[in-house]
Amino acid sequence: MAELESQMRSASLSERNGAVALCIGSSQHPYKREGVSTSGVDLRSKRRYRAALRGDEGLTDILKDVQTFKKVLEHLPDVEVLRPFVGKAGSGALTRGLFLNKMLNLVSHSDKEIFLLYYAGHGLRGSSLRSPEEVGAFYMEDTAPVTFADMMKIWEARPGRKRRQRLIIVADSCHSGGLVEQLKNVPKRERDVLNVGIQAACLANEFSEGGIFTEVFAQKQLKRKNFMWQKLKAAHKGQEVQYPTFYCTWGGTSASSGDFEFHFFKRPTR
Repeated sequence: MAELESQMRSASLSERNGAVALCIGSSQHPYKREGVSTSGVDLRSKRRYRAALRGDEGLTDILKDVQTFKKVLEHLPDVEVLRPFVGKAGSGALTRGLFLNKMLNLVSHSDKEIFLLYYAGHGLRGSSLRSPEEVGAFYMEDTAPVTFADMMKIWEARPGRKRRQRLIIVADSCHSGGLVEQLKNVPKRERDVLNVGIQAACLANEFSEGGIFTEVFAQKQLKRKNFMWQKLKAAHKGQEVQYPTFYCTWGGTSASSGDFEFHFFKRPTR
């Protein structure tokens, strides 16, 4: 009897694969940190701070957003939260290569079922000089952005891949809806087996106002009945700030493994 109970417990544990999560931030302003402690986050500056060569402005709330999302994840069951990484604007600390290496490490936890990648920072906007495949790409602290195609390449090449595994990308960045559109445009035969969901802070042609999306979206994971978006809209004098959107290749509005649950959100457009 004891042996049978032990086998049942082992089987139960094997079914509770759960999730693993990584939070990354880029272009944190080197001095304005909103009073947020760096405890539990690698805040890196590869070299002495200098003005960003691309003319990007440092963002004051990146560290705060990463901390906020990390703390919420730590309150959820069955999720392993990896140590977050934040790079300072213009420092060269968070390069494209480093980002992709960290993502590869995330998806290498082959015993997990859900892989959650959160990004806060600058996103590329569309223009006549830029291909549609670059819209919403993540700005890094070197010259090359991280594109949708880059992330899909890492995902599909993950070690020990299993059919039931899912990748969730949460992007609190301007024009992040471009990533959602690119996921929708993947040929159906490939898309149906990709197992990817993308939550964007705004539409492809919109900006993500600092300090808004992550706060309300993180709270949605804890208290889904009392969503704060309308409250924050009022705090911004009733302005229609942005329209979060998402797309999951598996359909539905959530993903779960073990006791871990993740919920997506979109606002109906005008």
